[in-house]
Amino acid sequence: MSLQCELTAYLKDFLTQQWTRKQLPRGLEQGWKDYLEDPGANRYPGLKSFLAVRLGTIETASHYENRKPRGWLAKNLQQLSRDEVQEILSNLEQTVPHPTVAKVLDRIMATFPPGIHGITLERPAHVEHPPILQGQSTTVTTPGNTSEARDRDSRDSPHASSDVDLATNIRYQQPALAVTAGQKFDNGCPKGLTMVFPPYICSAIRKIGSADGTKAAVTMIFPYQQDGSIHCLCSLSIIPSKLVIIAKEVMDVILDIEGGMLYVVSEKGWKVLPCPSMTLQGAPKGGIRFLGDRVSDAIETSPQRKDELNRSIIHTSSVTLNISHNPDDDGQLNLNFGLEAGLNIRALLYPDK
Repeated sequence: MSLQCELTAYLKDFLTQQWTRKQLPRGLEQGWKDYLEDPGANRYPGLKSFLAVRLGTIETASHYENRKPRGWLAKNLQQLSRDEVQEILSNLEQTVPHPTVAKVLDRIMATFPPGIHGITLERPAHVEHPPILQGQSTTVTTPGNTSEARDRDSRDSPHASSDVDLATNIRYQQPALAVTAGQKFDNGCPKGLTMVFPPYICSAIRKIGSADGTKAAVTMIFPYQQDGSIHCLCSLSIIPSKLVIIAKEVMDVILDIEGGMLYVVSEKGWKVLPCPSMTLQGAPKGGIRFLGDRVSDAIETSPQRKDELNRSIIHTSSVTLNISHNPDDDGQLNLNFGLEAGLNIRALLYPDK
């Protein structure tokens, strides 16, 4: 196993193993806040890599069986190139965390004060060796669950020691695009719709009246937590008259209406009745192409799809279709986009926002 693979596997364990701590390591939440508040601190691709690296520098051996000796991580990272360090961080962001770790990630994100929302998308252009590669790591302990300990957390943030930061000096070029995490956009521009989707998809999306004229029932959400598998979620309301064809072409699923109810029909003839609704998940490659080149490319760049391709998964969960047993209800087609591609599509669908 190469050193890069060994370090990647070592850090991934902190995300995939069950969380056994009773409290967060001291200063972890405050350190993440401090990191986001620093306008020049765009080093980590997201919270997963931040958390894994912080845990990888804690020297207490009671929580993880694979704990290495003091300074092991820093010493070995010195032997890697800049690109290899960046690749490790990127791989950590593609890791599906253990459910207990996912809860920790949610908790950390929930601690953001109202004023901290900006997360800037930046494309790696130049990566410098971080300070942790030049020295020893700092021991971080777990405080008791007391108000005194919480106050001490704010004063003793790991940010006070650059040694704890794997990528303190990993800087990117000025971004061309930016998004505020937690943003939601409703009612897309019909003209922009034709620039994003092929004609049949455009005709299948519900049009609604508004004070600004006719709009398309398209919603785009840039989740508050952009370190996970969803950076941009685009939802389309599909009118009932087009739903059967959309389900077949995109999801390769047969829908049938019988007795005033909508059924999912298998090739062998058995039926499934949504009760009262269900989600179809796993679009084939041909289904993705049916959505058009721009959308197909946007899906291919999503973290979830990249992870699927790495695991040779053909049918993607980045496309889902919600249907109801009522054939008069709209369907909801959900598309998982990569962040940069999502931003480009957002600019076309919501030019005035």
